[in-house]
Amino acid sequence: MLLNFNPTPKRLLVLMWVFWGSCSMLLAQKQINPASYIKPSFLSHSDTEADILIKAIQKRLHADSTYYNPEWVWEHGTQCDESQKEDIFQSNLFSMHDSYAQNEACLEDAVIISPNVSIPFRYLNNEDYFAIWDTQNVNPYPYSIASFSDTVKIALFDLEKETSWSAPLKTTRVTSKFGRRWYRWHHGIDLDLEVGDSVFSAFDGVVRISKYNYRGYGHYVLIRHDNGLETLYGHLNKRLVKVGDQVKAGELIGWGGNTGRSTGSHLHFEVRYKGHAFNPKHMFDFGEKKLLAQEFTINPKVYSGLIANAKAQYHRIRSGDSLWKISRRYRTSIGKLCALNGISRRTTLRVGRRIRVR
Repeated sequence: MLLNFNPTPKRLLVLMWVFWGSCSMLLAQKQINPASYIKPSFLSHSDTEADILIKAIQKRLHADSTYYNPEWVWEHGTQCDESQKEDIFQSNLFSMHDSYAQNEACLEDAVIISPNVSIPFRYLNNEDYFAIWDTQNVNPYPYSIASFSDTVKIALFDLEKETSWSAPLKTTRVTSKFGRRWYRWHHGIDLDLEVGDSVFSAFDGVVRISKYNYRGYGHYVLIRHDNGLETLYGHLNKRLVKVGDQVKAGELIGWGGNTGRSTGSHLHFEVRYKGHAFNPKHMFDFGEKKLLAQEFTINPKVYSGLIANAKAQYHRIRSGDSLWKISRRYRTSIGKLCALNGISRRTTLRVGRRIRVR
């Protein structure tokens, strides 16, 4: 005998509630840890969900979100995991449905980093070090520049893949060079601008950091690029992009300014690989606003200054110190101290600062 079942909206809602409760009980019995998977927010050419097992990449992957912290969950495995897992599942499910509703032909897999941030999987997979995703630290990567010995070729742009590049400013007059500057290492170059000038992304990519740092960069943006590099834009007056935003080469990302540790309006521009900065002038001709080549080779020579700086020896200046006293203590000459630090014999030594002696 067939039952007369009328699928009214109310009955469907009850059935969905019962089904979800049953699934929750089964998942609880299996004690599935939410750190054991990351679900893509949308999938390409697929109408089923797919799990990306974190076990295969957990040694390399870090999600620094308070909403989803796989390291903490994996270590403690407490009862609150179940509610967190349910939130993650629902967030991914809703995000997937929204993506399909907006675009039936989804282009690629994405990984959900937090409730409001999902990024294409290639930004965790194109380079080995890309598996580390950190929205707070410029260099979170465990690579020592002193032992760098690789030779890596970077395709800066590819017309066949429709990737391009752009100068970070409309005018690119260099006001401060890369390298040692007084007692500190200058990790980028400074480009002249007026407050409010437009600042553009150099290559296609995704925003990894967008924040304010009052002691250093001020308002700054760091972008992870398709080609394996990361670029940083500092001392902005205003940031126009947020973490997780995908940007194209030449896209407006902020307005120039004079925030943070800055004595005048300018753009502090850095190019980094595996977290370590190298001289942007190895790649860019800022006078002509062009790339020197379509492909760029990274090798120890590119990092020669940083490698030497990493192996250097320093002295912290104390009250009563002078160049003569420091030179006698380390058995060197005043001339060598001045050359190593870019100072003159008349430079005032400030207590607490470091001076290079080797």
